[in-house]
Amino acid sequence: ATRGLKIAQPALTADSYFTFAGLLQQKAFDLRTTNYIEMMCPVFRVDVLFEVAPLFWSGYEVGMDLVWCNVAFESPDDFAVLDCPPVKHTLPVGAVKERNGFTDGRQYEDDITAC
Repeated sequence: ATRGLKIAQPALTADSYFTFAGLLQQKAFDLRTTNYIEMMCPVFRVDVLFEVAPLFWSGYEVGMDLVWCNVAFESPDDFAVLDCPPVKHTLPVGAVKERNGFTDGRQYEDDITAC
């Protein structure tokens, strides 16, 4: 709270499923500033959550996390990955894409572009 972070996320344990290696825990740090917060486990400052809330009602399953930091950006210190404590992502990335509606030609990239 004293850092004024707008959006943060815990780092991922080394044995996690992941998309971006930069989100894996770096034990030498408490936190690292970043320009991207993944959709898996974001923590929003309340005013920023209200600002990006319409994205949650947009119907998109992916792509929102590519927009959050751009909408809320004011300083390079607004966003961080918290290295202590990390969390474990236990499911393969994209494992439930059919359940999320990505069938019959609908691709992740379609929602990312639309979002």
